[in-house]
Amino acid sequence: MSDQAVETSPSTPALRRHDLDALRGWAMLLGIVLHVSLSFFPTSWWVQDPQQNQLFGLLFLAIHGFRMPLFFLLSGYFTMLIYRRKGLPALIRQRALRILLPCLVGMFTIIPALHAVGAWAAARAPRPSSAELPPLFAAIRKGDVSGVQAQLSTGADVTQPDPVFQIRPLHWAALVGNTDIVNGLADAGAPLDQGDGRGNVPVNAAAFAGHAEVVQLLLSRGANPNAVNQDGRLPMDVLDVPFATTSGILEFLGLPRPEEERLSEGRRRVRAVLEPVTNRGSEVRADTREKGWLDRLARDYTREIRSKRFEITWRGQPFHLVTTGVFDHLWFLWFLTWMVAGFAIAVSVSMIGVSPGSVEGGDQATGNRLLLAAMAATTLPQILMGVDGPVLGPDTATGWLLPPHLLVYYGLFFTVGCWMQGAESTMQSWTRPWKWWLTAALVIVFPAALMTLGSRPWSVVLQPLYAWLMSLGCLGLFARFQSRPSPRMRYLSDSSYWLYVVHLPVVVGLQSLATDWGGGAVIKFGLILLIAIPLMLASYHWLVRPTALGWLLNGRIERRPGQVRSL
Repeated sequence: MSDQAVETSPSTPALRRHDLDALRGWAMLLGIVLHVSLSFFPTSWWVQDPQQNQLFGLLFLAIHGFRMPLFFLLSGYFTMLIYRRKGLPALIRQRALRILLPCLVGMFTIIPALHAVGAWAAARAPRPSSAELPPLFAAIRKGDVSGVQAQLSTGADVTQPDPVFQIRPLHWAALVGNTDIVNGLADAGAPLDQGDGRGNVPVNAAAFAGHAEVVQLLLSRGANPNAVNQDGRLPMDVLDVPFATTSGILEFLGLPRPEEERLSEGRRRVRAVLEPVTNRGSEVRADTREKGWLDRLARDYTREIRSKRFEITWRGQPFHLVTTGVFDHLWFLWFLTWMVAGFAIAVSVSMIGVSPGSVEGGDQATGNRLLLAAMAATTLPQILMGVDGPVLGPDTATGWLLPPHLLVYYGLFFTVGCWMQGAESTMQSWTRPWKWWLTAALVIVFPAALMTLGSRPWSVVLQPLYAWLMSLGCLGLFARFQSRPSPRMRYLSDSSYWLYVVHLPVVVGLQSLATDWGGGAVIKFGLILLIAIPLMLASYHWLVRPTALGWLLNGRIERRPGQVRSL
C-alpha cells in the first residue's frame, strides 16, 4: 500500500518517510503473526490445535492492543501527505484504487476462499465424540429420544453435568433443540432453572441456539425468563452474541455448525417469545466485575446497534447491517474508505485549514493539546467495547454499517496522524522518548490492563493508554533504526499489503494441517510462519509485483540500475 513515489531523506516532510513505510509494513505483518497465534490458545477460531500454549494468548493481546490504532495513525499521516502533494481529486482517486477497490474485490475472492478453507478445516477438526460422554449425554447430543428414555428408566441423574464439557442434561437438550427430550428430562425432575458454572439456565441455552419452540416449552413449564447469570445478563441478552462466536461454541461442543440465516431467524422468533415476559428491572449484577452504569451503558448501546432496526431482508433472508460479517479481515479497508470520505468532506467545507502544496503543519503547543485531547477522548468509545467478553484491545466490526464507537475510536488516531504530517518537529518531540514509551507500555500498562480485564473503569483508561504509548514508541523506534533507504525493507513494505490481504486462507489451511504435526505449539507456530510467508512472498514476486495487480496495490514500482528486486 505504497503512497509515495519519491525517494528521499526522512527529515523533509515533502519527501519519502522510509521509517513510516517500514513501520506500516511491520504492522501488516504483525497481523499475520496475530492470526497464526489464534489456533494455539483457547478462543473462537477456525482451528484449535490440540497442543496449546497460553503464552500465545498474551502475544495476541499484546499485538491486538495497539496494532490497528497504529495503522490508522499511519493512514492519517499518509492521507494528509497525498492531499498536500497532489490535491483532493488525486487523493480520492488514489484511495479508491488502492483501498476501496481491493476491499470490494477481496470480498468476492479472498473472503469466499477463506470460508471454503475454514469449512474444510472445520470438517477435519477432531471433536470430542459421543463415546467420551456418559450414555445419557451421548443420547441427548445425538437427539436419540428412545435412548434418552432408556437411560431415564434406569434412574440416570438429571441434575449433574457431564464430565467432559460440564453441561447439564437439560442444557444439552436445549442446545440440541429437541422438545421431546426436553419434556422427558423435565418429567424426570431436571431443574428448569438450575444454572451452569456461569449461572446460565436452560432457557439461555435454547435462546443462544435459536430454538424458539424449546424456549416456549420451558416457559410453559414454569422456567424463569428473568433468571440472571453471573455476568448480570438475562436470557434474552444471549441473542446478541455474534454468529461467529455462536458457531464456534456449538462446533466445539460437537454440534452441527448452524446456518447464519436460520440462526438469525430462530433468534428473531426467540426474541418475540421472550420480550413480552422479560423484566429489565429484575437485572441484578451478581458478578463483581459488572457493578455500575458503565456496564449498563455498554450493554444497552450494544443491544441497540444489534437490534432489528438495522436488519433488512436480502433474497428472502435476514441480513443485519452491523453484525452480519461481510469483510472479515479486510474490515479495516472499509473503515479507512469512510475516514478518507470524512477527510474529503472536511477539506471541502474548509474544516481543515490545509491547502495542497503546503508543507508545514501546526505549532507544537497546538499539537500537544491535540494529542492530549485525543488520548483523553479515546476513553469514551472504549467504554462501549468488550461487551461480548473482556479482551485487551479495541473491538472489530466486519459488517456494512460501521459502529459509531469504533469509527470515533479509530478516527481519533487517524486525525492525530493527519495533523502529524508536516509537523515533523512536533512529531519528533512526541516520539523521541520512545524507549520510555515502550517500557512503560510493556512493563507497566500492559500487565495492569491484563490484571484489570473485565473491570470497565480500569479498561477505559489503561487500554487506550497502551495503544497510544505503543504507537508513539513504535514511531520513535522506527525513526531511530529505519530512517535510511533500504531496498530490502522497501520490498518487504511493498509486499506486506498483498501478504496481509491473502494470508488468512493460507494460514487457516496450514493451521488445520498442523493439528496432525508433533513438536509442540511453539515449533508449529514457527513452522506455519516459515511456510506461509515465503510462499506468499513468492506469489507476490512472480504473480503480483510485475503485474497490474501490483500497480493497483502499490502504484508504479520504480527501480534504479542495480536495485535489488527481491529479498
